[in-house]
Amino acid sequence: MTNDQKNRYLDILQGHINFEKWRRRKDGI
Repeated sequence: MTNDQKNRYLDILQGHINFEKWRRRKDGI
């Protein structure tokens, strides 16, 4: 994996984590 690919992967991963947190907050959990 090049650095660009790794950075993109980490960005996507962080986005998924933020989405999960937001969804749980929205559901009141």
